[in-house]
Amino acid sequence: MKAYRKIGDLPRHRRIKAILGKALHLLCPKTTSEVLAKPYSQTWGFHGRLIRNGHLQNAVEQQDHDALHRFLTDFWASPASLEFFDYFSHRFEDLFLKFHAGIVDEISSTISGVVNEPIRLIELGSGDGRVLEFLADNLPSIREFHGLDLNHKQISECQRKHQQSGKIFFHNADVFQWLKENQSGKTVFFTNGGVLEYFTRPQLIDLFKLLRGTSSTSLVAITETLAVDHDLKEEPVTFPYGHEFAFSHNYPAILAESGFKETYRNDRFTKEGEEWHPTRWLQMVAVC
Repeated sequence: MKAYRKIGDLPRHRRIKAILGKALHLLCPKTTSEVLAKPYSQTWGFHGRLIRNGHLQNAVEQQDHDALHRFLTDFWASPASLEFFDYFSHRFEDLFLKFHAGIVDEISSTISGVVNEPIRLIELGSGDGRVLEFLADNLPSIREFHGLDLNHKQISECQRKHQQSGKIFFHNADVFQWLKENQSGKTVFFTNGGVLEYFTRPQLIDLFKLLRGTSSTSLVAITETLAVDHDLKEEPVTFPYGHEFAFSHNYPAILAESGFKETYRNDRFTKEGEEWHPTRWLQMVAVC
C-alpha cells in the first residue's frame, strides 16, 4: 500500500469510481449531501458507494484530512465496522501473538526504568478486548487496564465479560474527553494493529500533548501501519493511503514534536504469505 501524494497515485479502479461518483454529485445533490453526512453509518447501494468514492477523491485532491477523518470515524462507530471484527477475529493469534507481542517486553523494561509506583494502561481501539486481556496478564506492575473504543456493541460485550474483574475496564468514549475527565499520575498509552492511522496529524499532536498534561509520566507504545514508500527520514508529513484512505503518519517526528523521547523502534515490512502483505508495520515505545 503506497502513499497517495497526488490523485494519480490512487489505484486505477478507485479513480474510475471517483469520476463516476463526481458525476453523480451533480445529478443527485440530495443523495450526495446524505452520503457526506453518513458515509458508512447508513447502508448505500451502488450509486451511493460511487458518490462516496467521489467524496474520498475530493478529500485527497484538496488534502482535506479532516474530511477523511470524519469518514473514518463514521465507519468505526457504525455497524459496518462489526463486519471487520468478525472477518478478522483471528488477528489476535495470527498477527499480534506471532509478530507484535514482543512490544509488551519493551513496555515492561521501560516501565521499570522510569516508573516506581502503580500505573494505569489505556488501550485506544480495544476492539474485542483480547489484546488488553493479554496485557493485563503480562504486565503485573500495572494496576488498571482501560479499553476505549467507538463501537458501542464491542464495548458492551467487553463490559459484560469483565464486569467482575476489578482490573480491566472498557469505555465507549472519545479519547480526548476521557483523558481530561480521568487524569492520572502515571499512564501507558497503547495501540495495536492500526488505530492512530484514523486521526489527523494535528489531532495526534494534541493527543500526545494532552497525555503529557494529564499525567506526570507518560509512556506511549504503538503498533501502526505505514505506507510502504513513506520515507520517515525525509517526509515528516502525513499521507492518505490504502483501501480505507487512512493516514500514514511519521510517528517518530510526531512523538518528538510532542515532547516524547523514543526508546524503541521496529520498522517491519511484511513477508510473502503473511496476512496484510504487502504492507509495513511500525512499532515504537516513547516516554515523557
